Amino acid sequence: MVRSQLLDWEVEVVYNMTKQAVDVLSQDPQQLATEILNWLTPYADYLNDSQPASNKSHLSNSVFAFFVRRFFDHFFGVSSDHPFMSHDLAQPADGNSKVLEDLVNQANLWCQKAKTPLLVPQTTWLNLNLPPQVTSFTLPSAICFMIVSNDSQRLFVVLEDDQCNVQVHHVATRQRTLTMTGHKAPITCVCLTHSGSKLVTGSEDTTVLVFSTVTGDVLRRLSHHVASIECMAVTYAEYLLISGSSIGVVVVSRLDNGQILQRLENHRGMISAVAVNRGDDVFTTASCDRTVCIWSLEDFSLLNTITLPSAITSMHVSFDSTFLLMTCEDNSIHVRSLTTGSDVHCLKGYTGNVRSVGFARDNCRCIVGTDDGKAHIFDVHTAELTGALSTHADSLPTVAVQAQKTDSFLFTAAGSKVTVWHFYLKRAELRHPAKPKSKKPEGHKDIVTCVAVARDGSVAVT
Repeated sequence: MVRSQLLDWEVEVVYNMTKQAVDVLSQDPQQLATEILNWLTPYADYLNDSQPASNKSHLSNSVFAFFVRRFFDHFFGVSSDHPFMSHDLAQPADGNSKVLEDLVNQANLWCQKAKTPLLVPQTTWLNLNLPPQVTSFTLPSAICFMIVSNDSQRLFVVLEDDQCNVQVHHVATRQRTLTMTGHKAPITCVCLTHSGSKLVTGSEDTTVLVFSTVTGDVLRRLSHHVASIECMAVTYAEYLLISGSSIGVVVVSRLDNGQILQRLENHRGMISAVAVNRGDDVFTTASCDRTVCIWSLEDFSLLNTITLPSAITSMHVSFDSTFLLMTCEDNSIHVRSLTTGSDVHCLKGYTGNVRSVGFARDNCRCIVGTDDGKAHIFDVHTAELTGALSTHADSLPTVAVQAQKTDSFLFTAAGSKVTVWHFYLKRAELRHPAKPKSKKPEGHKDIVTCVAVARDGSVAVT
C-alpha cells in the first residue's frame, strides 16, 4: 500500500529485504531481527556515512515506520506488541533521516535481550541486490523537459503537446496534480530552486516566470530579455537568477524582486547553458561561439575563458565544484577542470547522439543520455564506461537524466516514458582502488616555493 503512495528508497530496501527473507520469517518470525542484521547493515552504514542530517522529512520517516510495522504484522504475524516491533522506530524530533540505522540498532538491541537462543551475525556477508528498475510509467505525450523534486515525489514536465505549460505529476500514483500556466510561447528551459519551493521557467516569449511549487501560482514575471531565453540557473542560496538568451546576452537578477544586477555581453553567439557552483562564488556561461566563460559571482568579473573545438550545447558543474562537463555540437563530451579550465579527458564509448547529461551526487559518475534510447554511465575520474541502461524499448531519445540526493534513484525520460532506477553504489565500488605506489621522484635541487594538492588527495605537485 505504501509503495503505491510514496517513492522512498528506505521502503524499497526493506521491501526487497523481506522478499529475500520471506522463507525464513514465514517459518519463524523470531528471526526478524537477525534477518535485518544480515541484509540491512551495509545499507544503514551507507546512509549514515553519506546522507545529510536533514535530507528527509519527519513525515516520510513516520510513513516508513508505519510501513515496517504493518508489513511485518500482515505477512509474518509480527504484531506491534512484538518485543522487537515495540521499539520506537519513530524518528528524532528534528526529523533526521536515520530510519535504516535505527532499525539495525534496534535489531541489535533486541538480539541482546532475547530470551530464546539466536544465531546473531557479527559480520555481514550477504549481498542484497536491488533490482535495477524501481518503476516506470507513461505520460500523455513525449517529454521535452523533466525535473524531479528533491524528495523524488513529483515530476515537473513540459510535454510536446503542451509546450507552454508545466505539468506536475505525482510519481507514486502517476496522477497529474498541478498545471503551471503563464507563458505565451513554448518553454525552453526549466529550473528548480535548491529548496524545491520555486520552479523557474524561460520561454520563447522572452519572459522568465517564477512559480510556487506548492500552489502552481506565478510569483514573479521577469522581462529582462528581448530574445528567446535559452537557459537559466539559480544560486544555491536562491538569491540570484542567471539567464541567457539566443542573442548572447546574460542577465543576472535578484530572484526575490527581479532587480537586474548585471548584464553581460561577452559571448558572440547564443547562450546554450549557465551553471553555478555549489559555493555560490562562481558561475559559468557556455555559448555556440565555442567558448565557456567563468565569472565571479561577487563582482561579475571574468575569471577565465575556455575554448572548445565545437559549439557547446550543454554544460554542468559537479557538486564538489571540481569538474565541468560539456557536450558539443560535434557530439563530443569534454571534462575540464573548473578551477583551471585545463583538459581532463573526453568521454568515449557511447552510442548515438548525445541528448542529455548529468552528474551523480557522488562526484565520481556522470550519466549520458543518447538518441538511441540509452543512458550511459561513466566514471568521471577515469573516463571508463561502467554501464548502460535501456531507457526506451523503441530507442527513442533520452531527453532527460537526473540523479537524486545520495544517488538513491536515477530518473530518465525517453519519449513519453519515465523510468526510475536504483542508482545506489556500494562504498567499495564507489571508491577507486588504491594504485601501486610509484617510484619516489627525485627531490628538488632548490627550495620548494609552492605546493598544490588535487581535491581527491591522490596527487600533489610541487
